[in-house]
Amino acid sequence: MSKTQKVYEFNTEKFNSKFLSILDEATKTGGDWQKTWQVSFDEQYKVSELDLESSTNKPSRYRGVNQMLMSIVSDMMGYNSKFYGSYNTWRKLGYAPSGPSPVGIITPKMKEGDNGKLIIYRWVTVPAWNGSDVKPVHPKIPEWNDSDYIVLNNEPKVNEVNMNKDCEILIDKFMKRQGIDIKHQGNSAYYVPTTDSIVIPDQWRFEGIGNESDATQEYLSVIFHEAGHATGHETRCNRDLKGYSQDPDSYAREELVAEMCSIMVCTELGVIVKPQPNHLRYISSWNKKIKEDSQYLIKCIAQASSAAEWILENKKPNKLVN
Repeated sequence: MSKTQKVYEFNTEKFNSKFLSILDEATKTGGDWQKTWQVSFDEQYKVSELDLESSTNKPSRYRGVNQMLMSIVSDMMGYNSKFYGSYNTWRKLGYAPSGPSPVGIITPKMKEGDNGKLIIYRWVTVPAWNGSDVKPVHPKIPEWNDSDYIVLNNEPKVNEVNMNKDCEILIDKFMKRQGIDIKHQGNSAYYVPTTDSIVIPDQWRFEGIGNESDATQEYLSVIFHEAGHATGHETRCNRDLKGYSQDPDSYAREELVAEMCSIMVCTELGVIVKPQPNHLRYISSWNKKIKEDSQYLIKCIAQASSAAEWILENKKPNKLVN
């Protein structure tokens, strides 16, 4: 082994050791990583109880598992309507559901028990459609609009995210030049390689963590984390994202790269002055890999650096070769 190689291995070992000690300290002082946006299930209503002659209906809400499932589906599909109903219910109201049912209404079937009382003997699922997926069956029937039949609470949400112009411009120009479709919806943040799109919760859902951070820092940390994933696309840094959603090791490595990329971009933009404890607690999930492979951290940092550079410089995407 050459002297240069010995020095390199020594420095790599020291670097890994120092990095791991920082992660250990962050974990000891702050507990586990925290999701920094509010997770809630929006109310979904039964269209079967509407009087179409009234604009001030007070329909019943779905409850339990139906409420949860319909809220999740609405978030995933980006629905504007909060009403669900079966095919027959919508037809009675003059609307025709289109496309396959995205969710089912889970209802109990009752029968008389040995003691004469009604008991649930099985559960059935009835296909349901959202108001966003129905069309009027007659030209005189208006397009479905929730506000025509109920009074909605349109009070504006309190949004504590307050980005400076530089960040707004960078994000806007980056998404447009890269051709990345970004949607603000739902309760989760993720990047979809097959559609080259980012989904992130609405800004008003984000909140700070005590004295560690504010809502703006957390929102930007998440959006640059997902943008970090997007740089792995074959038209950009071309990291192997094929096994990302299937192979645990590939997933772990890509998450580490994306989180480090977020730290680098946020630091460069002055959003944070040093890695926040919540960042470090997230990264600490990969302590074992870093300890097992002395090159693991170095390679991840190199890929994260390339990803951050791509975002900050908003490089021109490469053309796909068929």
